[in-house]
Order: sequence, then C-alpha cells, then structure tokens
Amino acid sequence: MQIYRCSSSPPATPAWTLDHPAATLYAEDGTIFGMHGAGPSWTASDGSSIAADGAHPIARIVPSGTPAVPWLALTVVRHTGTGTLAAVRYVERYDTLGGLAPDPATCTPQSVGTFRAVHYSAVYEFFQ
Repeated sequence: MQIYRCSSSPPATPAWTLDHPAATLYAEDGTIFGMHGAGPSWTASDGSSIAADGAHPIARIVPSGTPAVPWLALTVVRHTGTGTLAAVRYVERYDTLGGLAPDPATCTPQSVGTFRAVHYSAVYEFFQ
C-alpha cells in the first residue's frame, strides 16, 4: 500500500501527500522476502535493512499507459545488520501498477489529518 495523508498548510488547498509505503515484499519463488516502509526503507526477513534517499532519486520515470507511481532508482544511505541487504547500494522500483494519490476532491478541509491506503504493485531490485 501507499499511505496518503490529507494535509493542508493555509492558505493552500488541502491535498493528498504520500505519508509512507507499507508493502510486503515477495521473492521470485513467492516466499516473503521482507517489508518496505517509511524512509523509504526495506527490511529483509533476516533482519538486515536499508534506507534510501527518496528525496533525490538517481532516476524517476513516469510510466506511460496505466496510471501508476513512478519507476525509481535510489541510492542507499543507511545499512543495518549483516544479512541479505548488508551490501546493497542501490534500489530500483519498476513495473509499477496503481498507488497514485486518491482523488483530490476527497481531501477537503473536513478530512485534513485523515489517511487513505492505496494498493500498488511493483518490482523491486537490490544492487550491490
């Protein structure tokens, strides 16, 4: 899921902004690999984790066709643990489907502070 928050800074009109991702990551064989969360961060089932610089992507591509969150290439800025993700330096997200912010008309002054979860899918690859 991509979790959006309805927020406003007067005099701006309220708008949905990405608060954080909350996604289960699956390996190619269908087993759970780990979780993707705020930061952005990724935590493998073995306890190793990484965080990337989401504010400064190496690349950002808006997919054509079906509306979806952008494809990204990110630099890892923090490592924890000694497992699977310990040596990862870059993360790519591609083949995205869904995950865009909710309809802007649904973020009103009355709904400021509320959250909406939007389903998405993507392929994540980790590179050393």
